[in-house]
Amino acid sequence: MATSSRKQVTSVDSLSNLMETLVVSPISIGSALWVQVTHINNPNSFYVRQTSFNHYLPALQAPGSEVEVDQLQIGNVVVYKSKIHKCFIRGQIIFIDDINGDVNLEVFAMDYGNLERQIPLTSVCNPLNNNWIPPLVKHCSLVLCQPPNCENWPEKSIDAMKFYIGDERTKIIVKGLNDDLLTVIMYNSCPEDISTMLALQGYSVLSYDQQSVNRFSAKPAPKQAFYLFPTLKIGESLQVRVQSGRSLKEFYVAEVNSYQKYIREREIIAQFSRQEHAIRVEDMYEGKPVCVHTTTRYQFERAIIKKVNELKNKATVQLVDWGDTTEISLDNIKPIQESCLENEAIAIYCSTDESQVWDNGLQKFLYPGYSFIIKIKSLGDSFKTPNAVTIFKIPKTKSAC
Repeated sequence: MATSSRKQVTSVDSLSNLMETLVVSPISIGSALWVQVTHINNPNSFYVRQTSFNHYLPALQAPGSEVEVDQLQIGNVVVYKSKIHKCFIRGQIIFIDDINGDVNLEVFAMDYGNLERQIPLTSVCNPLNNNWIPPLVKHCSLVLCQPPNCENWPEKSIDAMKFYIGDERTKIIVKGLNDDLLTVIMYNSCPEDISTMLALQGYSVLSYDQQSVNRFSAKPAPKQAFYLFPTLKIGESLQVRVQSGRSLKEFYVAEVNSYQKYIREREIIAQFSRQEHAIRVEDMYEGKPVCVHTTTRYQFERAIIKKVNELKNKATVQLVDWGDTTEISLDNIKPIQESCLENEAIAIYCSTDESQVWDNGLQKFLYPGYSFIIKIKSLGDSFKTPNAVTIFKIPKTKSAC
């Protein structure tokens, strides 16, 4: 195998040079870049990494010390053994699952663009080098490219895009910037750009630029729209996982099966939201259901507006599938599709006595992903008043001899 003539980067000083490049030379409309396509969802959602960044990967991906359970936090950057890429790569923790004592992570591969689930703690390390470098991949959409006569991309169109791109170096020209999405023209050794190649073979249709029309692609939720909440019964027992909370007087859980359904369907919500413009300030009001772009949870989450502060250009929102309240820039608040209101908000507002905590301690008990059983003592009212609950450990199953 031929060795690269470029010296591999292994020092923090060189990573500082990379950071300076990212800050001094940001991508703008008209930028022309040589890239490697690292992950493809469909022609309107794929990830690229500039080829000039490739020689920084060894330093970014170098594994350091083992990660302890009490060090895990959503949003942290780790280095993990990827099942997809067959090597150690950087990942940002998106979810922490702690069911039956086994800790597994879901991470976003920061330099590749894909998600990986069920990563065991034994495959996770701290970065060898202090890792303050943001993700090297950019989320992209092909310009003038829409699904053929349907709302969703058929598999044959996605496969065709993968075929036309192949493994070769690709050039993109940025035609539009919309939040975290670049609209691009893409060229390689094919006779035409990739959008045109797909259209000529019937795998897509050429259309107006998304940025000029995408605010009409989905109807904002009407003013009377609202979220549904789980129907609970006094005496009912549920196996749940912690979503958020700092006190046993006020914390949020989700029923395990509802959470798993949320995991399966959240990308649908994200796809709708990526295509939408931000809501106008005059259309925002307390109690309005929206989607918000957040870095603390998944890319887009369902939420309720609690308060709007025009002077600070921010709004306080409550994430209905997590329960926690956060402050969001008004530019990151999107309209929500009516179909996204059909599924119940999975966060259940709870309260119990602190004497209920067993020897794990409060800090671990309220750790996101921690699982136990609740029994409903008295009913609350959505997010207004909590449900009073009694909590129990999940019974351990006896292993077969």
